[in-house]
Order: sequence, then C-alpha cells, then structure tokens
Amino acid sequence: MLADLELDDAAAPMQVLDVRPVRFECPCSRERAAGSLALLGRAELASMIIEDGKAEVVCNFCRERYDFTETDLETIRRDVTPPGSLPS
Repeated sequence: MLADLELDDAAAPMQVLDVRPVRFECPCSRERAAGSLALLGRAELASMIIEDGKAEVVCNFCRERYDFTETDLETIRRDVTPPGSLPS
C-alpha cells in the first residue's frame, strides 16, 4: 500500500491526490499500423509489393502483429499523398 512506503524528507511536501490500479493498455490498432506503412511513401510501398507482396507490422509495445496483403499495401499506396502535392 502506498501509505506504507517510507519516503525521505524531500518527499514530505508531496500529497497523494488519487490512487488507481495499474493496468496495461496499448493504443495500437490495424489502422495505426497502416498509417505507419503509409509513412514509408509510395516508392517504398511499391517496392514492398513487388518484392514481398505482403508486410508485417509488429507493435513494439504490446507485440501485436498486423499482417497486410498485397491488396492492402496497394490500397495504402494509392491513398498516400504524392510528394509535392501537400499545401505549403
């Protein structure tokens, strides 16, 4: 329990405002993984389609794996904004 902890004098002015249970929660999703792939750009995605025909994204936090087929990669590539078309 937090109240049972002994803290040195430097922590004396601290006041516990709330106590909550610790829980593991990862914000990853297939959509976020697809967004990460989109950041690679059209040329790199085209290369992945030609060379492997698929992609795998693994979340570094929770280790969830997201698999993308050739069709998925082509959809992501098509939706990527071409360089030079962004507003300045």
